[in-house]
Amino acid sequence: MTLIESLVAFVILAMVSASVVLVSSQGVNDTQSLQNHYYAGLVADNELQQAQLDYPLLGQPISGESTLMGRQWFWTLQPKATELGYLQQWHIQVFADKDKKQPVGSRVTYVSNAPQVGSGPPSPPN
Repeated sequence: MTLIESLVAFVILAMVSASVVLVSSQGVNDTQSLQNHYYAGLVADNELQQAQLDYPLLGQPISGESTLMGRQWFWTLQPKATELGYLQQWHIQVFADKDKKQPVGSRVTYVSNAPQVGSGPPSPPN
């Protein structure tokens, strides 16, 4: 084998190695992104459940921050009236940074505006 053949083989080997490293690093980035989306979904689910307990009827948007897996997450919950009148749509977005520029995850749920059974005195008959 000549020196030129050895150099060509070495260059081909280096290109293949660089491609393998690039593919591996992309896989790590994808895994990190999936993990962020998963955790943001958990934060959204938790905050929606807590909001349903604390604020059965929302009139204004609320926002806050939560800690999950040692990280700070920032969220905004936006209520919206629906055409049905007795339902509110709640849309929560979760962000990884305080600037809240790009949401990492979001959820939508619907909450009843109707009074709960057994809450308050009964209505007088007409």
